[in-house]
Amino acid sequence: MNWLLGIILVIILLVGLGLALSPSTPETPEMPTSTPPVTTPTTTATNSTDISNLIVVDAPKASSTVASKFEIKGKARGNWYFEASFPAEIKDKSGKQIWIAPVQAQGEWMTTEFVPFVMTADLGTYKGPATLILSKDNPSGLPEYDASVSIPLVIQ
Repeated sequence: MNWLLGIILVIILLVGLGLALSPSTPETPEMPTSTPPVTTPTTTATNSTDISNLIVVDAPKASSTVASKFEIKGKARGNWYFEASFPAEIKDKSGKQIWIAPVQAQGEWMTTEFVPFVMTADLGTYKGPATLILSKDNPSGLPEYDASVSIPLVIQ
């Protein structure tokens, strides 16, 4: 009977030793050391001077004179927006930002078609030359996806 207990004990020790020495995670195949080529977009607004195929501003028109409270209206392709908005800002003649706000899509923005937008800018008491800048929302921060349209104005 002692010899049977000894054999069982040896078997348990061998199994335990085998488990202790075996790797705890399955081996993964070795990954290649070279990285795949990075693809870049074929067309971006920064590669083209014409962005009229991305955004159309109906109001205000370039070089127009507007009141300190005025409407910004137009349409932009769905990929100009991110989460249904894009930034709009107004800078004075020295380039100082005097107003910023998100422009909201007025329809389904998850499309490649044009989506209308409309909002009101209120500059309070500011009067003088200014520039309205409507920027493509670029959450990646990558410069190749940046695009904007600048509209010179006179605020009265």
